[in-house]
Amino acid sequence: MSSYCKKRVPNIIEWRKMQAEAKARSTPVLSHKRAAKTDIHPIRGRKTSFILNASSESTESFIQREWLLTDGLGGYSSSTALGLNTRKYHALLAYADENLERRIVLSKLDEEVVLTESCEILSINEYADGTITDGFKHLKEFNCTADDVQYKYVLDGIEVVKTICRIPRLNALWCCYTLSNDGDSDFDFKVRPLTNSRNIHGLSKKRENFTVKDYLGHGASVSTSDDYLLLYSKEFSFINDAFWHGDVFYRIERERGENAVEDLFNPGVFSIKVNSGEKIEATILAVAGAGEDFVGEKFRQVLNHKRMHTPLNDGGIYTLVQNNHSFIIDAFGKKTVIAGYPWFGDWGRDALISLPGLTLVSKKFSDAELILEHFLNHVERGRTPTRFAGGKPQYYDADGSLWLIDRVHKYLSYVQPSKAKQFLHTYWWTLKEIVENHAGMVRDGVLVHDCGTWMDSLRRESGVEIQALWYNALNCMQDMAETAGDSVDYSGYIEDHRRVFLEKYWNGEYLRDCLGDDSMRPNQVIALSLNYTVLGFDEAKKILDAVEKQLLTPYGLRTLSPKNPLYCGVYTGGVVEREKAYHNGTVWPWLLGPYFKALRKYGLERDVKRKWEFIQPLLTSHLWDAGIGYLSEIFDGDPPHKPRGCIAQAWSMAEISRAYFEDVNPASRD
Repeated sequence: MSSYCKKRVPNIIEWRKMQAEAKARSTPVLSHKRAAKTDIHPIRGRKTSFILNASSESTESFIQREWLLTDGLGGYSSSTALGLNTRKYHALLAYADENLERRIVLSKLDEEVVLTESCEILSINEYADGTITDGFKHLKEFNCTADDVQYKYVLDGIEVVKTICRIPRLNALWCCYTLSNDGDSDFDFKVRPLTNSRNIHGLSKKRENFTVKDYLGHGASVSTSDDYLLLYSKEFSFINDAFWHGDVFYRIERERGENAVEDLFNPGVFSIKVNSGEKIEATILAVAGAGEDFVGEKFRQVLNHKRMHTPLNDGGIYTLVQNNHSFIIDAFGKKTVIAGYPWFGDWGRDALISLPGLTLVSKKFSDAELILEHFLNHVERGRTPTRFAGGKPQYYDADGSLWLIDRVHKYLSYVQPSKAKQFLHTYWWTLKEIVENHAGMVRDGVLVHDCGTWMDSLRRESGVEIQALWYNALNCMQDMAETAGDSVDYSGYIEDHRRVFLEKYWNGEYLRDCLGDDSMRPNQVIALSLNYTVLGFDEAKKILDAVEKQLLTPYGLRTLSPKNPLYCGVYTGGVVEREKAYHNGTVWPWLLGPYFKALRKYGLERDVKRKWEFIQPLLTSHLWDAGIGYLSEIFDGDPPHKPRGCIAQAWSMAEISRAYFEDVNPASRD
């Protein structure tokens, strides 16, 4: 029978009582530990760590804050600042296979301090029966940097510091422990791995197909038919003590109307003795993959890898720039973009919209080229992939290819003329194929479609931004034709658009969202922001005034005016309720990118500065209150605009970054 210490707080009421007692002991403190004041580099900013001083800060505030570490391959590590996994997506080790399908193999490591007459749990888990382990009462500090996270626990002269560090491009992580014993008695420190073997979207139930094999007495391999996990420590001993840790509960999944309970497999226990007066360091290494040979090779590489420790940039835009690399990953011999952590994969539209902010403004031109090549190489019948599933491209959007032309045009404006000519020489005919395919969809100057826009929860026919993207793409192609050495002439299509666009879409106050649909939505801002548009200053000013009054919030633009009877101000509930709200009022930060570009484009510089100050809550408090150092996917349409969806969204980060360096403060880019 397992010796696992199973002490739990009896119920959630008792847990709240313990929170109140802990809070009463001292004044709540939330601080950022800052480096000494220095000149701030225009890109890198000032270095800092994000620190929560724990027993004094409310337990709920620890739960709401989530951390994320990524590996450059699509894998990640993520949990809450409390150490409580509240999502089925939380995991210490989630890796991406060769098709970018992400799998969870190590959910967490649970720690115990075993004294002569007692056992104190340092970890925290919530269970389906409402009970919860109370390790949080020993947590004194949580620290997050760009490369690692750290938990500090203190009890009766004993200090335990746990540092989690993801290893780049190796499907692996280190968990390093510093154990200090200033007490009078020796203690045993135990660590129990809670392992898994599933896709990130699923949940596990007790089953018999986990195989545990000893590894030199200092670890074990844990394998199933799908995954292979190697756990190893030079300092700890390992004892096979396998059992199922059942009925683990994920509170956020329940809030989202999803299944929320699973079982986790514990293959055994790592153990080390710490004598009185002793301070030791011990590390557990976890490496994962699809098979033993693959993991063995990665394990050998990990042993030669050096740990990184990079403080977070202190504040706002600099933190975004620092963390933007998390979304750019190696894939299929090129590079692609993860649309959002923890659950989105590589989506074409998201990648292309994000490309300038993730790469061009920070002069990562090689990354930009490899991302563009990834999607250009998969163009089929004039369409770029909407997404990749199981490593295979899927095609069902109406705008991805038009964004691709715009982003190629933008990339060429950043690189040297010789590089631009070389790139176009390779891909010009692919770009022309895109135009020819879309030209076949034009009827009386309108590019006709009935779905496939970024607002994919809605059926939108002949959307306004699709028309604008088509017109913009034609002009971009005409502009690039000279560099490509081609005499192609798209003026006929261009004039057809100019002839009918305002007649069909302008309602006198703003642009209709679709033909026959006067809904006040933000897609017209995308139309305004593109390099080429038929809209003049008068129309633009009316649109921007209407957007400011009805759609603008400090966290992004609403997807529908509150005046519309279909407006949903809160994104909550089950799948059906959330789907209804997703594009009917929910706020999207990425839309601020087109918004600022439109303000700059139409000469409204004073508004640019004023609106940038208006959205500072997004770049100050929010950066530390949800996904630490990241921008969320969406927010509620109604105040206080609670963050929702993914804790780290590529185009949220990218478009705010791009807007700052191109539209708000372009001088800082040099």
